[in-house]
Amino acid sequence: MYRLISCTLLVVFHVSITAGNSPKYTHYDPYIHIELQCDQCPPGTFVRHDCTAEKRTECAPCPSKYFTSEWNSFKDCQYCSTVCKELQVTTQECSSTGNRICECVDGYFLDVEFCSPHTACPSGYGVVQQGTPDRDTICSECPKGTFSNTTSSTAPCQTRTNCRKLGRNVLHKGSSTHDTVCKEEPAFSCEIDLKECEKGVFNLLGSLNLTTKNIMTLMRSLPGKRVKQEDIEKTLKTCEQPKHLLKLFSLWRNKNNGNTIEGLKELKMGQLPRILRKRMKKLGQFLSGDSMYSLYQKMILEINGNQTQAVKLETLL
Repeated sequence: MYRLISCTLLVVFHVSITAGNSPKYTHYDPYIHIELQCDQCPPGTFVRHDCTAEKRTECAPCPSKYFTSEWNSFKDCQYCSTVCKELQVTTQECSSTGNRICECVDGYFLDVEFCSPHTACPSGYGVVQQGTPDRDTICSECPKGTFSNTTSSTAPCQTRTNCRKLGRNVLHKGSSTHDTVCKEEPAFSCEIDLKECEKGVFNLLGSLNLTTKNIMTLMRSLPGKRVKQEDIEKTLKTCEQPKHLLKLFSLWRNKNNGNTIEGLKELKMGQLPRILRKRMKKLGQFLSGDSMYSLYQKMILEINGNQTQAVKLETLL
């Protein structure tokens, strides 16, 4: 009969003490010889008295410079760290719910118990992951097309200069430790280096006021090595009429060893517009005939400002 009553009391005590939503901890009551499920104390407090069959857990606040950061069944609070170590700064002061938090100053990370400087990646290597107060720098060899010419704990690899995209030739090829060096290009000039007789021919062509489309067609029709498309576009953009056409012929002449007159004799006129084809055909006849010397004289007179001779020459073309 006695054993039956004891078991009944155990069930009643257990149910009454576990009521509530707070976390629990197990406490053995030596007076009634029963394990009780007591309420834990919240952060910032500790257990002053364990619960009993009649009373709930009694909690008390942590004293100054002590803390508890979680629900707990501690009989004492933890003591806050007194000061941060060398090369550390305080990011959180001590409170009843948290310890003082220290971290390494900028450029350092916690290595076991001491702050060590972040690793500096050498030339040819770049930073792929920045260092933090808790983690060192991660370096990696510069991949193809990139370089690093410094020793740094913060700099990643940089993309090497692409001379081709800049319209330049390579002077010194780049590597993982230095950038590509491009050849310096002279400033673009609209000045020309044609002979006087050649200027006469091309001045007459310039007087036609050709459209951009016609100029493009004419440049494609010229025999021999062609002027690059980018050079044509740069000339049309930079040089005024009629100097832009003279500059294009100068570029074409230089690409073909200066044989301007001989080159014009082989001009492909099938793609030229009608008015330009007619002029170029007559020009070709004169360039191939016995009147070349006379033509040179007329052109020189035209360049020197003799308007009468210029008109006569215009009628020839």
